Amino acid sequence: MTNVVQHMTYSVMGDQIRQLTMGLTSAVETCDLAAVSRADHALRCAVIALVGGAALAEDGAQERIALLAEALDVVRRAVELMSAQAARKAGQGRANLVYLNCDRKVGPGR
Repeated sequence: MTNVVQHMTYSVMGDQIRQLTMGLTSAVETCDLAAVSRADHALRCAVIALVGGAALAEDGAQERIALLAEALDVVRRAVELMSAQAARKAGQGRANLVYLNCDRKVGPGR
């Protein structure tokens, strides 16, 4: 008889997803795009593992669904924050531009 040991239980996977969402939020707040990319990839993999291994009819399925909804909200807030940061950065870039007054009037008195 074999003894199956499941190292990645649903509670461990839930903890991992929570840590990854915190890492994603932290990366977004510090504007570290490489860390955002890594956190996004890791979070996607963890969610796929949770969804792929979970039967929604099992006990605790509501907790897993709530966890996935929570992770989705964190991703949505991260996207909104990154969009706001990009808009601010674009506005700051325009503020540093020098505009020349090119009036076509030529000569004195015109």
